Amino acid sequence: MSMLEPTVTVDVIRGQDALRMLWQRDVDVEDVELAFQALSHHLDGADSPVHVVIDLQNCVRFPLLATIECAVRGPAAHPQMGKWVVVGSSQLARVFARTLINVTRPTSVRFLSETGVLAERLDDLFGQLQGEASQAQAATK
Repeated sequence: MSMLEPTVTVDVIRGQDALRMLWQRDVDVEDVELAFQALSHHLDGADSPVHVVIDLQNCVRFPLLATIECAVRGPAAHPQMGKWVVVGSSQLARVFARTLINVTRPTSVRFLSETGVLAERLDDLFGQLQGEASQAQAATK
């Protein structure tokens, strides 16, 4: 963990049942572990599914295997885990998104992002995710 600031932070996205994991340029494995623990803790207190945006737009290097292990061991199996949204255009972001698709129960959504596009697209995306959740809930009744 960086002495000054964590290299991965978890914040609530206002107005949405969602969290944003913001990854800095270079990420420490300890910060990955702490961030996924914070995510799991937030899910423990949630009354409904929570979507998670993994924002890798600025990240050029992170511990891929440790990140996958933390995701699978923690929030991926949580009953309040919503959808994963992986944002980033690097090869590492693509590999991470594909791995999430293959090893977790929620469908991962990944799109390439340009500066300023993320906020605009999230409202649309969360609308789609809520619609999918409502349809799935109706199908189980």
